This record gives sequence, C-alpha cells and structure tokens, in this order.
Amino acid sequence: MKKTFIYTASLAGVLATTGSVNAQKLYSGVNFHYGFGVCPMEGESSNYSNMSDIVTYESKSVSLGEGLTSGIYAGYLIKHNIGLELGVNYLYGSKNVLYKETETDFEYLEEDIYTISANSLRLIPTVRIKFGEKKLSTYIKTGLIFGVGTKAILNEEYKEMSIGPSYEATYQIEFTGGLSLGFHSAIGLNYTFGK
Repeated sequence: MKKTFIYTASLAGVLATTGSVNAQKLYSGVNFHYGFGVCPMEGESSNYSNMSDIVTYESKSVSLGEGLTSGIYAGYLIKHNIGLELGVNYLYGSKNVLYKETETDFEYLEEDIYTISANSLRLIPTVRIKFGEKKLSTYIKTGLIFGVGTKAILNEEYKEMSIGPSYEATYQIEFTGGLSLGFHSAIGLNYTFGK
C-alpha cells in the first residue's frame, strides 16, 4: 500500500511538472559551431646560434578548449524572451603546435615537434536571451562548461636528416579523465522551423 502511494505521488508530480513546463514553452535544437579558446597556456620562443649551428626554440600559446563542437540542447522559456537551457556537446579539439625545436648546420637538420589536442564531452547549462519574435531571431547566451570524459593526446615527431642516414620517430601519449570547468558565451542567429 505504501509503495503504491509513493508511485502514484511520484507520477502525479511528474505529470504536474510536465504540465507546467509545457506551459512555459519548451524548445530544443541541434548545433554545430567552432569554439575559440580564450585562456591559452602561454608559450615562449628563443634563438641560439654559434659558429657551426643555429638552434630555434618555439613554444606557442594553445588552448585545449578550441575546436569544432556538435551537440544538442533543450530548454524552456521562463519569460517570452529568456530561457534556461542545458546543452550536451562533444568537442573535437584543434591540433595545436605546443613546442618546436629546430637545430641546423651546414650538413645536418634536427627537428622536434610536439602537438597537442583534446576531445571532451561537455555539459553546458546556460541562460539564453532572445531578441525578436520572427522565424529568424538573434540571441545571446552565457553559462558554464563542465567537461567530462576528456582525452588529451600529445604527439611528438622527431626527425634527423643529414648527408648520411636519416632517422624519424613518432611518439604519442594519451591523457584521460579529470573534470574541466570553463565559461560559455555565444551570440547567434536562430531559425525556427514550424509555427
């Protein structure tokens, strides 16, 4: 008897919530976009030379949050132009040159290049503010990004070339796990299908 009451009360609560959410105008969609990293890891560069060879160290600023994303989102309007939204996106991270070292002389070239990229599943709760009531309207949104299931890949490509034999090697290190946190903001156009 007690279990039946709990199930009935739970079902009634879900139906009441669904009724009130439907009254607030649900919306959903699919998105594809390119995200720019705004807080890169800083790098530095230097040069060194002596009588016989020149050595160049180049380290670039990179962001692991930059790349192509695709995903889905759903939300509801709490006012006619303000919505609360939850998105689930997958980041296909850009491959960035993290570090490059080159050493040259008259008969010899040595090059060592490190690249890094990261892929991640991201949960994105946001607030969306819509401007206009037509089929094509502009919006801005802001919120947080919680990255889970992150996989970062560090590649090293090493080459030695000389008049004699040459040598090439590639190494890969994979980092998995962890939680990332970031900020999300966007401005865009929204086209509504249907009514």
